[in-house]
Amino acid sequence: MNLRSYIIILFCLISNIVIGQFNNLKFENIDTIDGLSSSTCMDIFQDKEGFMWFGTIDGLNKYNGYEFEIFRSVLGDSKTISNNRITSIQEDNEGNLWVGTNNGLNFFNKRTSKFSEINLYKQLSLSNSSQKNINDLLYDKINNIIWVATNNGAIKIKLGDDNVNTKNFHFSYFINDQSNLNSIDNNGVNVILKDNNNHIWIGTDGNHLNQYNASKNNFNRILIESKKPYELNHIPKGFFIDSDGDFWIGNDLNNLILWEKN
Repeated sequence: MNLRSYIIILFCLISNIVIGQFNNLKFENIDTIDGLSSSTCMDIFQDKEGFMWFGTIDGLNKYNGYEFEIFRSVLGDSKTISNNRITSIQEDNEGNLWVGTNNGLNFFNKRTSKFSEINLYKQLSLSNSSQKNINDLLYDKINNIIWVATNNGAIKIKLGDDNVNTKNFHFSYFINDQSNLNSIDNNGVNVILKDNNNHIWIGTDGNHLNQYNASKNNFNRILIESKKPYELNHIPKGFFIDSDGDFWIGNDLNNLILWEKN
């Protein structure tokens, strides 16, 4: 069970005590029997048209409330998704989907129902790397930017006037530089979030929160204080920003840390 699941359960327990109406909640189970490609979902997303998208370990699933349409990788077909293990889903201001996988970032054009893999590293040495895991995505609609969390740092993709035209994309790369305290604190980037003030925050395998400074195009680090240094090590951390702007930080094994931002 991940951090988000814990928070949802905690919220429901508290709300159930205070608000009696929660006793009327009804649940419906959707499984592979109903057409879902896999019962292991990595991400769930609802687009502007109301369709539900389920990122599973065996393909991308589009659900209209009645049936599923499944998108899988087809060997030798560049118009299909690059990998069947879906990790993250976002939608841009033109209604196109950005889909992170265990093997690269994909752009899904809804008008053509075709995928295209984004060449994240172009001519950089990482372009030939077999490790192209996408851990998280965030679409910043105000600035028309896609943020990409990878095991090799964070990538900022500034989209052009036409999001379909990949030639107009501008890439910025953020990696750890031990001599620069305004770089991200660790290259293992797990989560990218935006707070109530539209500030971008990056969570890594390191011991800090990394707040993006747009004016300087770098980061401010904030130490995550824990009672014991090993509490948040070993496995990726989860992050959640609540309505007060406070941060909930934890993982699947240890304590939950609340950082009251103010």
